[in-house]
Amino acid sequence: MRSKELKSALMPVTRFLFVLGIMSIFHGTALAQSSFERSFVPKAKLVDTFWTKRDNSSGITVDHSAWSNFLATYVRTDSEGINRVAYAAVDKTGKKQLVDYIRSLEEVDVTKLNGNEQFAYWVNLYNAATVNIVVDNFPINSIRDVKNNALDISGPFNDKVVTVAGKQLTLNEIESGIVRPLWKDARLHYAFNCAAVTCPNLLKSAFTGATLNEQLDGAARDYINNPRAISFDGSKSVVSKIYFWYQGDFGGSDAAIIKHMIKFADAELAEKLRGIQKIDSFVYDWSLNAAK
Repeated sequence: MRSKELKSALMPVTRFLFVLGIMSIFHGTALAQSSFERSFVPKAKLVDTFWTKRDNSSGITVDHSAWSNFLATYVRTDSEGINRVAYAAVDKTGKKQLVDYIRSLEEVDVTKLNGNEQFAYWVNLYNAATVNIVVDNFPINSIRDVKNNALDISGPFNDKVVTVAGKQLTLNEIESGIVRPLWKDARLHYAFNCAAVTCPNLLKSAFTGATLNEQLDGAARDYINNPRAISFDGSKSVVSKIYFWYQGDFGGSDAAIIKHMIKFADAELAEKLRGIQKIDSFVYDWSLNAAK
């Protein structure tokens, strides 16, 4: 085996052993473990200046009706307010509808769209591609079970899954390499769905440029007022790790996160939030958001 091939083959093993070594150093130190975990979260860094191109005077709209139809058919709300996907029920017709929709988005000249249309485009593409990954690999217990090899700890988020304008993109590149650096709007975190239970809900209809702000506000309210975002164990606050991983997007501190939550919280929750000064712990359930 040539040295370049050997290096490539050993890279996942080296990464895995490195992670194990660092975790052993930090074992028993919650703050250190948390800081280490955050170091693996993708930074909001533009992946290519090409994606800055847009036409804010454009009236071009993208047809997301096929995605809305798919969502209306397969997304179901459970008793806890979690939108779950009936992956097992997706038949050949549903699968074709999903793949055809993704292909139709890949053919769109995204640079000719205005800002709101672009945002809706990227979020819908990310969410549809994520659902497609799960459908292709179902049954699984978590999207993180989709791996290139036994030592892969990142799931499919760094795999090239779509091609736009001739450029292959990963899910992480769409979210953190395009949308986060270009829009800098904390509400975007309520739009992306990573197929996990603690993730904000996958809506039952597609995002559109015309209704974007209303949909983002609604998604923020829906999530923040659900225990997946914040709950209380006695006097202790327990918050979704989304706010930990992306703390900088929410203002960079516990106080800023709490202030953000108050903006979208119902009256009772807002009153509770005003009474806390810090976040006591963060949790996240990566279980698949599959309909039961």
